Amino acid sequence: APSNTEILFALGLGQKVVGVGDFDDYPEEVKEKEKVGGLYDLSVEKIISLQPDLVLVISGAEEAVARLEDKGLVIYTAEPKTLDQTLENIRKIGQLTGAHAQAQELISQMQEDIEAVKSRVADIAEEKRPKVFWVVWNDPLMSAGQDTFISDLIVTAGGVNILALDGLTGWPEYSVEKLIEHNPDVIIAPESLAPTPDVILQDARLSSVKAVQGKRVYVVPDNLVVRPGPRVTQGLLLVAKAIHPELFE
Repeated sequence: APSNTEILFALGLGQKVVGVGDFDDYPEEVKEKEKVGGLYDLSVEKIISLQPDLVLVISGAEEAVARLEDKGLVIYTAEPKTLDQTLENIRKIGQLTGAHAQAQELISQMQEDIEAVKSRVADIAEEKRPKVFWVVWNDPLMSAGQDTFISDLIVTAGGVNILALDGLTGWPEYSVEKLIEHNPDVIIAPESLAPTPDVILQDARLSSVKAVQGKRVYVVPDNLVVRPGPRVTQGLLLVAKAIHPELFE
């Protein structure tokens, strides 16, 4: 997974990485590494041929994992759903690769960045926190439920994920009527869906929503917010700036 690859490089283990996923694109050196398939459709034969000491995967590739384990390979599966779980995942990868000290250093830096955001929004009462809608897809309208990584970013950045108000989990479709009813103060979309805020601002279905009327629509780079890796604190800061521009000049 892109996040695991970024973690390995951030721990100074780039030289030891023998294979990466098809979607791994950061840092630049990743492009020179052998590709071993997508997130869930791993090329088992390719991985075996590279003779790795450790294979990092995310949950969902169980069949490939079973075949790799049959061949005696060591597999570590992780899919962090929160910032805390991300830090724990980095600690675990550091432990498995003998990069304890580097992992601890990275975790400390990330904790500092997370605390810097948390402390600025700490005094905002729950009922004063802006309501946020995260656009995962716009046709049909889809968003991020309360058990997702995205939702944890919104909450940590001092916002309220409107899907949590409905107790929704996962990545559900969401009705325009429901969105209008909750009337979010802020809408955030990934760059892959909306290269500019205009994609959302000009969506006639959303014209009555407070976030659209007040032009509080923001676009963030996908890779900084959907990958639970070392750069996610940059993503958190962008989300915090979108929700509380007055606190994060």
